Amino acid sequence: MRYYGMMGPEDRPHGMAFYGTEAVLFVDRIGMELYPEPKPPEGRGRRRGFVWEPRMEKIKVNEDEPTPLHTKYFVDCVRARKEPFANIEVGVRATVIACMGNVAYWTGRKLKWDAGTFSFPGDKEAGSYTFRPYRKPWDLVNFT
Repeated sequence: MRYYGMMGPEDRPHGMAFYGTEAVLFVDRIGMELYPEPKPPEGRGRRRGFVWEPRMEKIKVNEDEPTPLHTKYFVDCVRARKEPFANIEVGVRATVIACMGNVAYWTGRKLKWDAGTFSFPGDKEAGSYTFRPYRKPWDLVNFT
């Protein structure tokens, strides 16, 4: 499968991997693959040539690369003056989650987040990461 220039047969784009006790699940924007862990051999010790049985069948579900469909949907919404399902509010909420994770990592501690004010109440250090000064001459907006 070729995706964004991937070269090898098992190359996948960025995504997530979930490691469980019986299988590993890889999920990305074009599908998912489930790799079952083999059943351990019965008895103790290793036997040469022994083939482990999979706990379940390998599952692979892939879709076509979605970027052209996303682009068409966006253009169709603009032309029809419709609000897309994933509007700016959805984008903000999704982005904030990742940004909060970065701030927690940078500060090295658990943080409290106020979704109403988009701030870390009572935490100046964490709050310092939520805004950076504008580049000159774009300093006319004051958020304080």
